[in-house]
Amino acid sequence: MATWTTNEIAVDDFVLLASGIADKAWWRYLPEFDGELPEGSYIHQILGSAALRLDPISEADVDVSVGIRTAVGGNPVIATLSPGQSGTFPFDQTLIPVVGPLGEWDTVVIVKEQPVGGGTPVVRLEVTGMRVRFVISDEPPGPGPDPEPEGPTAYNCACDDEYPRTTLKQMRGRIATRLGFATQVAMGALPPGMAELLDDFIRNAQEMLYRRYPVFRMERFYSWEMQPGVRFYDFSANEDACQKRMDPRMVTWVGISQGDLCWRPLVCGIDPVMYGSPGPGIPTHYEVRQCIEVWPAPVDGTWVLRIKGHFGLLPLDNDGDETTIDPEAIFLQALANAKAHYGQPDAGNYAAQATAYVRSLIAGSHHTRRYIPGNAVVPPAVRPVMKES
Repeated sequence: MATWTTNEIAVDDFVLLASGIADKAWWRYLPEFDGELPEGSYIHQILGSAALRLDPISEADVDVSVGIRTAVGGNPVIATLSPGQSGTFPFDQTLIPVVGPLGEWDTVVIVKEQPVGGGTPVVRLEVTGMRVRFVISDEPPGPGPDPEPEGPTAYNCACDDEYPRTTLKQMRGRIATRLGFATQVAMGALPPGMAELLDDFIRNAQEMLYRRYPVFRMERFYSWEMQPGVRFYDFSANEDACQKRMDPRMVTWVGISQGDLCWRPLVCGIDPVMYGSPGPGIPTHYEVRQCIEVWPAPVDGTWVLRIKGHFGLLPLDNDGDETTIDPEAIFLQALANAKAHYGQPDAGNYAAQATAYVRSLIAGSHHTRRYIPGNAVVPPAVRPVMKES
């Protein structure tokens, strides 16, 4: 590949003046670049520098982006100038090799105002000493890098998300403070046995809320690579590396797939009579007992068992363990139980708050679904007809 660089071309000095205009772009045409590129040549890179000066009358710092506008973009350098400041800034734009008339390419100066204090900012920017060179070669544009191979389709969000949570220690301290033990919490010395009691209230509240209200249950897909002739699969043997394990009592969909395109649901329940039918084959039924059973056993290893279900509660035993469901709901429910245990009169207030808070979460879980009651049509009344005996 033969590569050469054009002579450095000076750009006429020019001044940009703006008042109260943000994110303004000025386009400066370069007549010196008129003309076609040499036969069979391509532009690979643009090199240049620009001397900039921001007039002292300006009332704001400005971001200045200087470069060459092209049909394929580029990354101009960005400099920040304060009133009265000047400097020379280089820019270097590497392009996908392109061919085209040089006269169609312009110099771009973009001014973005950042006011300091009140008032209308005034910008007077001088562009001096700007120089530009093109790096040209005879190598035509290539097909580009090979695209990244597509991996398997993902069916789950990240294991660790930004869902609200708090540690057991933080929850215990908050409840103890509301119970009137703020001094002991600050000293780190709760009465003997109180920490264990409050921890039990917290775990009990989380368990009760999780079992009673579906809004607190989060779903994931779990998958197992099925083996020829194998009917039984352990819950913990699924391929998901996430620590959030499926709760077998909270399954919402069960099926099998062959790759990402062929999905088949499985029917819940395996009638013992079915054991007399021949196998193996393509599984059609499943049952959850101590493990997951499918029937018939898969005939080959191309199928994947997929279960959509809610993951269970994470351990909440040590001070650093975190809550699994909404911490505010746990706090209100556990606090209401604790206040009732200690005979404090405002226990009912917190129980009512917990119920109202959970109801608001349930209302929000409906998202964009709407429920419009229907209008029943009442048939006209029929006048009774008296019959003679």
